[in-house]
Amino acid sequence: MRFRIADCRLQVVRTAVVIFTLGVMFPASAQQRLDYLAVGSPHGIFVMLGTAVASRTMPAGDIAGYRVERRTYGAGDWTALTDVEGPSTEAEFRGRLGAASRLAPEPANLKDATIADLWRRVAASHDVDSLRFPGQLLEVRLALGVLWLDSTATPDREYEYRVSQVDRTGSVRPTWLSGRAHWPMSVDFNPMRVTRSRTDDSTVSITWRSVGKMRGCSFRVMRDAGFSGRFEPVPAGRFVSGRSDTTDYSIDDRSVAPGVLYRYFALPFCRYGNFGRSSETTLVASYNFRSLRLPSEVRAESTAGGIRLSWRLERPDLVKSVKVLRSDKWDGEYALLAEIPPSLTQWLDQTAPPSVQQFYKIVMTGYLGEESPPTARVFAIFQSAEAPERPYAVLAEPVAGGVRVSWDVADADVGGCYVWRIDPLSGQAGQVSDLLPVGEERSVFTDTSSSLLAEYNYGYTVRAVSASRVVGAFSETAYARPQKSTRPPAVLGLSAAWEDDAVRLYWTDMQPFDKALDGYHILRRTGRDKLVRLTDSLLPARQNGFVDTTVQSGKSYGYAVQARDIFGAVGDTGAIVTLTIERPGPAAPAGLRGHATAAGIELSWDEPFGPAVTGYRVYRYERGREPVRVASPKPGTADYTDNDVTRGRLYFYYLTSVGEGGTESGPSAEVGIRR
Repeated sequence: MRFRIADCRLQVVRTAVVIFTLGVMFPASAQQRLDYLAVGSPHGIFVMLGTAVASRTMPAGDIAGYRVERRTYGAGDWTALTDVEGPSTEAEFRGRLGAASRLAPEPANLKDATIADLWRRVAASHDVDSLRFPGQLLEVRLALGVLWLDSTATPDREYEYRVSQVDRTGSVRPTWLSGRAHWPMSVDFNPMRVTRSRTDDSTVSITWRSVGKMRGCSFRVMRDAGFSGRFEPVPAGRFVSGRSDTTDYSIDDRSVAPGVLYRYFALPFCRYGNFGRSSETTLVASYNFRSLRLPSEVRAESTAGGIRLSWRLERPDLVKSVKVLRSDKWDGEYALLAEIPPSLTQWLDQTAPPSVQQFYKIVMTGYLGEESPPTARVFAIFQSAEAPERPYAVLAEPVAGGVRVSWDVADADVGGCYVWRIDPLSGQAGQVSDLLPVGEERSVFTDTSSSLLAEYNYGYTVRAVSASRVVGAFSETAYARPQKSTRPPAVLGLSAAWEDDAVRLYWTDMQPFDKALDGYHILRRTGRDKLVRLTDSLLPARQNGFVDTTVQSGKSYGYAVQARDIFGAVGDTGAIVTLTIERPGPAAPAGLRGHATAAGIELSWDEPFGPAVTGYRVYRYERGREPVRVASPKPGTADYTDNDVTRGRLYFYYLTSVGEGGTESGPSAEVGIRR
């Protein structure tokens, strides 16, 4: 990802003011409120502390760190959350940077030489602003201790924060108050609309543009190939550029395959990982439609029912429709007769006048509004004689397995009849019977075709054929629904993901596969239990996603989706997807304190917030040496005395918490004590 603007406007306008105030005006009077001192994110609430990078071992002037306190907005007592200090060594800075990168919505992936240069500059200035643009990166500010994440805040609860400077003696300087802060947080970015798209058989380039002050610092692009209904992130180069109140978001996708239709949409997000509304979806093709091979084997032949046209398509998946054009002159004006789906390879022209030569051309249309050149012209003459009267008293009625059609004929010389069925989706009529002989009784035909669906009413019409093989006109149409049981298709493409403290399910929209689809049932099991319905209500057919917020950490769940049609039939459960909700790790102990005693060095700390702690681990090291674990206090313990120390030597200590399953938290704040 290459940036061409320093940051998203959300932070340029708001955050920059807070940072400037913290860096330049911190000695102002206490209790001054800054509205955007604390900002929500998908991970919790980020709190800006200042610009001075300071610790007790490397103070910035007389600043040795920051204290963060929290309370419910406008009510209650303040609760101390943590004392934050910057790193004391380059190694510590690197370690913090690696941990903080996991919180960045798009880590910068800084090189080793760059990290070393950043530490050299900040160690000389003790101020994050000396780093310029890299100093604005979320992971850098977290690693330097000038930004802190409150991951213990309860979602959707409003808080306010108080930030204080702590000097070398532990005294607290005048404080800042934040405005209302909560998480998760939605960002109302300006709408993104496509202004440019360019494609070839190996690259798709798209630019979205937003106009207004609210713009993202970066964006994610989702792609669907071949109308599969599965949008996935695109591993492509992205570029953000801005001028005045206009921002362009561009992508060069070089992972496309030739000859495929793609759909794209973009999601902007801010520096803290808050996503805005998605852009409009744009359709592009990685091919030149006019370079597709024209329909081949185009033929026209006269039949009893009219002139039948047939052809073959090389790539029907890239064709939206086929147009049939006709003229009564070779070089005359050709009129559109029909536009049919690419799945059909023939069409019957029943309107051709008898004994007049007709000329035909075929044109393909694409999904982006393209049209191919016409095929070579073909011609035929419809041979006709006097047609018989059309059948009458046509009746269609449902029977087991299909539809029974019956009728009477008026002419005595009728040699037989054809039964035609009208497809309820396309409106096209097709012949469904061979030539049926006419007897003395009423004629009957039973349509038991496997293509009949119980969800639809089918229209039936009958044509009589004279003894001289001349086909008569269609009868009136009779309608009936087959007497068949329905069965919705199994739901396809089910996926499950743990996001934002909930399980999010997605599946393929099954409406194109079953026009009688009424909705979906969500089924869930815990562990190896049986699948049960998760909700009593039926999800509407237009919805192909569901959010389950009732799961518990540490448990495994299996999900399946069943389709139900308007007739009450339920399809198979389809594939079952499973996932395990991981238990959250414990927080590091806060408020680590230490002092030398006659017995050794005594440490004490505050119990951390969050998941249950099953124990602690105490680490000790001396300057230039690796940390060593010296003790493992039990849960509920808040102090420890290290007796194995030598007088006159400087020791450094930090703690970690141990949770269920042996998960270990990150290190606590560090203290240095000389015996």
